[in-house]
Amino acid sequence: MWQGVIELAMDRPEEAAVALDKAASIDPENVDILYHRGQAHLLVSKNSYGTMFKADPKSWRVHQVLAQANSEADRPVDAIAEFQAAIKLAPTQPGLHEELGSEYRSAGKPQEAEAEFQRELEIDPFNALARYKLGVLAIERGDGTRAKE
Repeated sequence: MWQGVIELAMDRPEEAAVALDKAASIDPENVDILYHRGQAHLLVSKNSYGTMFKADPKSWRVHQVLAQANSEADRPVDAIAEFQAAIKLAPTQPGLHEELGSEYRSAGKPQEAEAEFQRELEIDPFNALARYKLGVLAIERGDGTRAKE
């Protein structure tokens, strides 16, 4: 743990994360290790996204990460807008339509959600998550036959 703490103090979060991951594997319920490990991974994530934003601020991935952040913050309307922007740049990217469909469902728009899950299956017919979510929507509508399908 202390090696990770030192790496954090020296502003080397990647090295800190490695040391703290190892410490957590030895003592997985130690709250001090977990605290510092979380800090290290938070900094690694922040640095990674910062570099991504600088490298290509107009990338569909930038819109995707902003959409996911909005989703985590329970802002489905903002997430929808960002997913739409990502899809505009990468319309056949697997996963984007499924994520957009989930946001539509969170926003109380089941028809739009269903359309996005269907689009996802056109791109990736084996996407079990999109298929499952279509079944959930069918159950919510009381259509057990379609849900079973």
